[in-house]
Amino acid sequence: MKYCFIVTILFLNGLLILPAKVESAPLTLDWQDLVPKSGLGEPILVLSEQEIFGYPDRKTFDGDDEDYAFLIESMETLKYQQPPGAYVKPELDGKLVRIPGYITPLSFTGAKLKEFLLVPYHGACIHRPPPPGNQIVFIKKAVGIVEERLYQPVWITGTLRSNSIGTALADVGYSIEDAIAEPYDGVKEQ
Repeated sequence: MKYCFIVTILFLNGLLILPAKVESAPLTLDWQDLVPKSGLGEPILVLSEQEIFGYPDRKTFDGDDEDYAFLIESMETLKYQQPPGAYVKPELDGKLVRIPGYITPLSFTGAKLKEFLLVPYHGACIHRPPPPGNQIVFIKKAVGIVEERLYQPVWITGTLRSNSIGTALADVGYSIEDAIAEPYDGVKEQ
């Protein structure tokens, strides 16, 4: 009884330090895990006042005005081919996740990839119409091998956010914060 009383006093006074919560292993997701059941979820809705990511800076674009206009028009054409009406799973917001995919570059700082989209198959958003917004994840920056893996599949690990983001290539329903990129080894861990 005396021991419980002392522990209670120490705890209430902040003197008893309990072990910090150990971070659990990331939840490994398949792309279909991002799609809610029909009629459920929250719609992807990019508002006109939101920042749109991925448009190239005209000042650093290596080409004339005609080339730049053609690039912007090409990006917008692909974006308008994206299937509308996608929904996200808000219950995934804030979860530590791991998901495999392919990198679709959005912007670079010098030779370093600054922003990219993670997509389920090679060439999505560049050579063919983008997938639905709940099948695209926006990454602002990632630690690890990225530039070397532009055409190779990668694992991306980080905190998943279910938030609508507009990009030059597609409207996106998810983003990952504190992203870590690793080579995809084909192994699915649970």
